[in-house]
Amino acid sequence: MLLGLVTVFIIEHYGKFSYLEDASTNTANQNNNISFTRNIDYSAKVAEIYLKTPFGTHITFDGGNFGVGNMYGAFKRYSNKIAYYFKATFKDIKYVFLFGVGYSIFILIAFNFKRRQYLAICLQ
Repeated sequence: MLLGLVTVFIIEHYGKFSYLEDASTNTANQNNNISFTRNIDYSAKVAEIYLKTPFGTHITFDGGNFGVGNMYGAFKRYSNKIAYYFKATFKDIKYVFLFGVGYSIFILIAFNFKRRQYLAICLQ
């Protein structure tokens, strides 16, 4: 199971992060018209951080006192992301078990095959 845990933890690194800024800090556009684009101030706080894992799980975290500007700088550091990877790994615990069972079956088959080869050589 430990090998399954390590495998899922490594795979979680290929997940996609996204974020939603705090809407209370944004101002309306200049003409108060509907617009499909908007400017986001880099000093705006991040309300939620999203992680979509390679297994298809969507996980929502709080903003973690990050600003929008931090999402392109400080957040990119691995030391800031590792906690999210751990939480995602435990959220995808069923895949840890699946990989663990798969590795166990593979090891048992390989060990059994190797033992049969050894016995065949010894009996000759």
